[in-house]
Amino acid sequence: MENIRNNNREQIIALLDKAENSIQIAVSWLTDEILIRKLAETAQKKKVELLLSCDALNVWRYSAIRELQSKGAIVLKTGTNAPGVKGFMHAKFIIVDGKVAYGGSFNFTDGANYNYENFKEYASKEVQSLTHDYQAWWLTAKDYTIDFENPEAVKKLVVQSFEMQEKFRENLLSTFDAEQRKFVAKDVAERDGLIKAEIEKEKIRELAKAMQSSNVSVSSVGTLEKNSNGIVSKPHRFYGGSLHTKFNGQKMPNSFSFALLQKREIEKNFSFLRCKIENDTLICRGVFKISGFNDYEVRIEFRSGIFPQVYILNPSIKPNADIHIYKEGSLCLFYPGDTKWHDTTSITEHTIPWIFEWILFYELYLLSGVWEGEYVPHGNMRVCAQK
Repeated sequence: MENIRNNNREQIIALLDKAENSIQIAVSWLTDEILIRKLAETAQKKKVELLLSCDALNVWRYSAIRELQSKGAIVLKTGTNAPGVKGFMHAKFIIVDGKVAYGGSFNFTDGANYNYENFKEYASKEVQSLTHDYQAWWLTAKDYTIDFENPEAVKKLVVQSFEMQEKFRENLLSTFDAEQRKFVAKDVAERDGLIKAEIEKEKIRELAKAMQSSNVSVSSVGTLEKNSNGIVSKPHRFYGGSLHTKFNGQKMPNSFSFALLQKREIEKNFSFLRCKIENDTLICRGVFKISGFNDYEVRIEFRSGIFPQVYILNPSIKPNADIHIYKEGSLCLFYPGDTKWHDTTSITEHTIPWIFEWILFYELYLLSGVWEGEYVPHGNMRVCAQK
């Protein structure tokens, strides 16, 4: 079933734009990269205060929040370090200019954008009460970075405790009566879901970095292996401008010979791709497999005079500049200003490993809403292959 997004993130962004002077936010967990970036942008123009819980889960955005602080935002944390423990800061609201307030069940997390959440404006008489609570909690708060001096070590401890705490969860829930248990169980389950998502993101990032550092290679059967025995990726940056990428029916001299040259090299290195030449155009099709993710069925087309066109056949993905797919549906795997594509540039050594990288960053995008692969800002450029 297709995920249904709520529009709470968009509402929050609109409130940040609407604010004239100040924004005060109290929220348990802050992992939404898009909101963090927007807050950093806002902090350069307006007073931004953020009050988080002391949950170590927030360490996953350590670098982003430190960047937010460098832009002028004040980020503090308060309360105990886990839901279900007395004194946990579990509020979720935003106060704008001390006059209006919005809140509800919505945490500022990636996953919350796909939940059934409520996020509404509070009545004017409630704003004063929320402001009073916020100010009281603020007085008990400490700097966000305290206890996070070594964020990577904190992450490891969170992962270890998460993997070992099933019994702890059961004992924690047993201390509450049936009615309380329903609410605490929901909070604990939400936190578990956030940790699982962060662990998954870390795995993807590590695999992408390993590809880029040549510690992972593409095997002959279309899988990624933790060695350099297969084909390793070449340096590149993604792009997403408007390019003239269609073949438009033209044929360049010796186009069949170049297609045959590329076909032979691909078939020599990859058994998972089925290749043929039609009308001087090389067409390769196969399934790209990354352990733990869905398979991606891909079609590669190459004709002399233009760089290869790559299409994701399955799953179905709509063209989108944010995920570096050209309007006509092909992936924009490299910035033409960096790489001059020649008819003899190896599809085997360039395009195919880059497709695997694209898949990894796309899977990460699905979890975070942010494209983390290095890319060049979008623009317009007319590009043809260089002979």
